[in-house]
Amino acid sequence: MRRRSVLLLLPILACSRRGPGWEPGAARGANLLLVTVDTLRADRLGFSGHPRARTPVLDDLAGRGVRFETALASAPITLPSHATILTGLDPSHHGVRDNGLFALGEDRVTLAEVLAGAGYETGAVVGAFVLDARYGLAQGFGAYDDRMVPTSGTGEAIAQRPAVQVTDAALAWLDGRTGTGPFFLWVHYFDPHMPYEPPPPFGGSTPEERYDGEIAFVDSELGRLLRGLEGRGLGESTFLALTSDHGEGLGEHGERTHSLLLYDSTMRVPLLFVPPGARGRGRVIDDRAAGGIDVLPTALDLLGLPVPGGLDGESLARPPRDPDRPLYLETFSPLHTCGWSPLHALRRLGDKFIEAPVPEYYDLRSDPWETRNLLPQAPPSAQALASHLARRMREEPLVAQPAAGRSLPPEERARLAALGYFSQAPSSAPAGTRRPDPKAMMPVVEDLMRALGLVNAKRFEEAEPLLLGILERSPEDPSALDQLARVQRGRKRFADAETTLRRRLALLPTADAWVALAEVHLELRAFDAFLDAIHAARALEPNNGGIQLALGDRLALEGRFEEAIHAFEGAIALDPSRSGAEARRKIGLARERLAPASQPAGR
Repeated sequence: MRRRSVLLLLPILACSRRGPGWEPGAARGANLLLVTVDTLRADRLGFSGHPRARTPVLDDLAGRGVRFETALASAPITLPSHATILTGLDPSHHGVRDNGLFALGEDRVTLAEVLAGAGYETGAVVGAFVLDARYGLAQGFGAYDDRMVPTSGTGEAIAQRPAVQVTDAALAWLDGRTGTGPFFLWVHYFDPHMPYEPPPPFGGSTPEERYDGEIAFVDSELGRLLRGLEGRGLGESTFLALTSDHGEGLGEHGERTHSLLLYDSTMRVPLLFVPPGARGRGRVIDDRAAGGIDVLPTALDLLGLPVPGGLDGESLARPPRDPDRPLYLETFSPLHTCGWSPLHALRRLGDKFIEAPVPEYYDLRSDPWETRNLLPQAPPSAQALASHLARRMREEPLVAQPAAGRSLPPEERARLAALGYFSQAPSSAPAGTRRPDPKAMMPVVEDLMRALGLVNAKRFEEAEPLLLGILERSPEDPSALDQLARVQRGRKRFADAETTLRRRLALLPTADAWVALAEVHLELRAFDAFLDAIHAARALEPNNGGIQLALGDRLALEGRFEEAIHAFEGAIALDPSRSGAEARRKIGLARERLAPASQPAGR
């Protein structure tokens, strides 16, 4: 039976909270290596009791460090959670509420900035585009390696890189250091994130086996990184902090992956610090909850450096300010992705309250799987957490607004979508609008994934009733409207597609939706309306490659194939990630149409 333990492994330079190495300043002058393994559930590791785990490196580190039985991410999504790890602030205070739409403000202070100010050489290597420097986490890093190698021969940028490339880049940074003082290196492995595609020999026959295989692959690469430290004479002077940004649903509560719910399947994570040269026996701390917010203050405290004031986190090397401290959790992804209600929660050592359209309270000591909502009985502990969260939410904005100037150009949207993220801006529903409860909408997510597969396979007749059913339950779902318009266009029902796209544009205007509407007008031979839609798309995103594709289609329709090819080439130049393949296909078709005209007479 799977143990739901979260091993929060903190850089503990000893085996006791009061023993040598765990007191403030015990790691003074040491290097700091922070490793974040994306999408790593706390209960899928050998040291947490997972029977099929292949994590000897992580298990060894856990055996030499101190781990906290209960550790929580602040949000079940990559960018906000990493912003918390690097600032010691909750998302409501650092301002990064979702992927893509937000960037960490320059007024926030990161762990790298503090350490750089203390004379540390700082570097970072990240494994996915979602942590690209444009999102603000590069602050304080002398080198921030977010390079994703283009796919060979296509010119298309990729969205992630495998652990072997991340390790290579981290070792290269170590070799390229210019100083002799201490360093801070952050290494981010993305591999356990969907899709699960571990290399041999780490594969498996089921999604869960392949997920475990991705973790095993990262474990092996982490071992190579640590051996690289040892081989460079840095092992004895470096302490390690390791955690994850969130877990993975794996089907629990109807959630396959993460980002939409706040159950422990996606919120409990490992977090550890292992001291330089630690070879003693580790210890499990099970009498306080900790989280990503505590990484910065704990690391600085152990390094003997001043901890900035005003943090949400606290140093775990010191006695807790409140032994029953509730940790704040949130997700705005349901709002930004589907128009559903955002979720907020408070999680203590033994219980959790989730603020949702149908609120929830769980006694985690008796119900670790979160299967029995006790809120209808309204126990006093539930009332206390609910009141605490209500006070907090009254003092903070209830609607997260994207950062000023944080728009998503086509290349950026494509790379986020390749990672499974489809963030939109919040819809403009009036304040107080009752939005769907994400936990009740999990069947919609499953249906949308099925529908998307059918649409991509051009099985439009099967996809349409599925999409109509989704929109009955989730009328503001932009993805469902986009796919329904694709179905209607595929079935040559262009008037219906126009209606669907106007509904989608009323919900949230995007250049892509305007381009789709322009293509529909082209099919209907409504050329003035076509140009109006093109102008609307260009006003939102002048460099959207779809605009050039649509203009090329218009020119090809008129038999102006040379001009059409020029337009398609413009699409490749503007937007190679999303428009390149389609533009090249259309160039080939246009050249075929030109070929007969170029043949000599009499042939």
